[in-house]
Amino acid sequence: MSTMSLRCSAAVAVLLLAELFAPAVEGQGRELFGAVEPAAARAAEVETLSPASGALADDITLRSRVVTMDLGMLAGARASAAAGTTAPATLMLNLFDDLVLTGIVDRTEPTFSGGYAVSGRIAGEPFGTMTVVVNGETVAGTVRTSGGTYRIRSAGERLYAISEIDLSRFPMEDDVLPPPDADPGSARPR
Repeated sequence: MSTMSLRCSAAVAVLLLAELFAPAVEGQGRELFGAVEPAAARAAEVETLSPASGALADDITLRSRVVTMDLGMLAGARASAAAGTTAPATLMLNLFDDLVLTGIVDRTEPTFSGGYAVSGRIAGEPFGTMTVVVNGETVAGTVRTSGGTYRIRSAGERLYAISEIDLSRFPMEDDVLPPPDADPGSARPR
């Protein structure tokens, strides 16, 4: 075997070993949200999704589900973004059974409360964005795509609620009501 062939074979072997033992890009291949036992999901839904609590139930929610979250994956994506690695970290956002998106982490920022925010774009969505704010086990986030808007909120006991939001149900600017003590003619300056 020639020296050139041996070098090529050695290079291929090194690349294969590096691929085999290299850590995966944070979040790649793993889902951020996990399934919850039905009883725990029902209990969390009653507590956090009921109209009485006002936490997540409202006129604009189309559907929702209760999940667990891999906070370690978010911390890894934060570390990767902060380190400025050449390949950005990705997060597999399995929002619903029929909706799995890939979030590409572009940056991370500390929050005033001691937590952090991870933000970026959605693969394959020209105007898709994601932002997730973490403060201990309390999490709030928003994912926007051309197909919908989704919010992520803490639901207590290490559970989180994901809701699909119908933005068309938000009041339009012209639909804003004046305060009760205001003159009806002063509601909207023209």
